[in-house]
Amino acid sequence: MAVENEQIAALINEKFSQVNDHFRQMDDRFQQMDGRLRGIGIEIEGLRSSMQLNNEMIHAVDQKLETFRTETKDNFKTVYDVIGTSHTQLISRIRKLDKAS
Repeated sequence: MAVENEQIAALINEKFSQVNDHFRQMDDRFQQMDGRLRGIGIEIEGLRSSMQLNNEMIHAVDQKLETFRTETKDNFKTVYDVIGTSHTQLISRIRKLDKAS
C-alpha cells in the first residue's frame, strides 16, 4: 500500500508540475499579448491624433471654400450689375442716335 501511495503521490506531483508549466506558459503568452496590446493602443492613440488633425484641416478648408464661394458670388453679382447698367446705357444711347438720325 505504501508503494501505491508513493506512486499516486508521484503521479499527482507530475500532474501538478505539468499544470504549473502550463500556467507559466499561459502567463508568458498573456504578458506578450499585453505588450502587443499596449503597442496597438499607442498606435491607435497616434491614429486618433492624426484623424483629429485631419478633421481640423478639412474644417479649415471647408471654411475657406465657403468664403471663396461667397466672395465669388458677390463679385459676379457686381459684374452682372455693371454689365446690366452698361447695357441699359448703351441701349439708351443707341435709341437716341436712332432718333437723331
